[in-house]
Amino acid sequence: MSKLSVFPDLAAAREQAALWIVRMDRGLSAAEQPEFSQWLRGPANRRAFEELGGLWDDMDVVSVLAEVCPRPAGRTLRRALQVALGTAAAAVLAALVLQFMPRNTEPPVAQLAATGMRVEAFATAIGEQRTVTLRDGSLLTLNTDSLVEVSLSEKQRQLNLLRGEAHFEVAHDVTRPFVVAAGALAARAVGTAFNIRLRAGQAADVLVTSGIVQVSGSAPGSTPDSLLAGQLLELKPDGTREVQQLDATALESRLAWRRSVLIFDGETLAQALSEIARYTPRHIYLADSRLGNVRIAGYFPADNLPVLLGSLRANFGIVATDTDTGLRLSAATERQPQQ
Repeated sequence: MSKLSVFPDLAAAREQAALWIVRMDRGLSAAEQPEFSQWLRGPANRRAFEELGGLWDDMDVVSVLAEVCPRPAGRTLRRALQVALGTAAAAVLAALVLQFMPRNTEPPVAQLAATGMRVEAFATAIGEQRTVTLRDGSLLTLNTDSLVEVSLSEKQRQLNLLRGEAHFEVAHDVTRPFVVAAGALAARAVGTAFNIRLRAGQAADVLVTSGIVQVSGSAPGSTPDSLLAGQLLELKPDGTREVQQLDATALESRLAWRRSVLIFDGETLAQALSEIARYTPRHIYLADSRLGNVRIAGYFPADNLPVLLGSLRANFGIVATDTDTGLRLSAATERQPQQ
């Protein structure tokens, strides 16, 4: 009896294994961890996962993999790629490899399409923004430190915002709904534009910029909300949803990131730093917590930290000092530490 007859669903398992590897690369959520453990109990699933695990030889996808499944003895990267690329999972693995290529390199769409697989992963590093034209003509714009999985088929367009924030300009196609899952909600559209930002836990914001978007929760029987242009739905950590209509100023502020701009209109410095931290790997902290209550307003570049810090000093008297632990913000009148 051949090995394939023992595992008749191995091809499908390899596809699923590749998707799990992509998800592990960005970190499994609390809900996904038990789901993965349950999936791994299937004999075909475990074997598929072990095969693709050969990629660990030269690619440190995530350390947890070694704990879940032992590295296959004697398997080389060359052999692992032969196994992987012989399956429909090749497209997802190619997308995973993109995480180790220079940023802003577009995926080899023609090569992915040739495999018959319709799954791609698009990501940005901290401080990076990126716009991608999907195969259906839709535009996907990713903000800093974001990750989106895209699966296009003849019947539907399914996307999953796994990290960060993205704006979607949906190509009109009534035969294929455009659904974006993010945290504990899903946004469904046909031909429209909207923005989604993931927050802590399963919380998320959905802002419609054009057309109508139907937003539903992940819980069974959840009543959907139909959002119009200019409306914002906030899914809070406790699972409650709040819808509000934004005025032109608030709308501009929410979408300013698409122009690499941060707009503050009376937020505290502590709130502003929370936003600024999304765009830089540098740790920024306050010398005095009371400084966090200072209210600031204005337009600041999201992609130029020195200019942003210069604006804080010129307009608000807040000085940034390099220290061993990061950038220390203090009042200009405060005595600065010796370098």
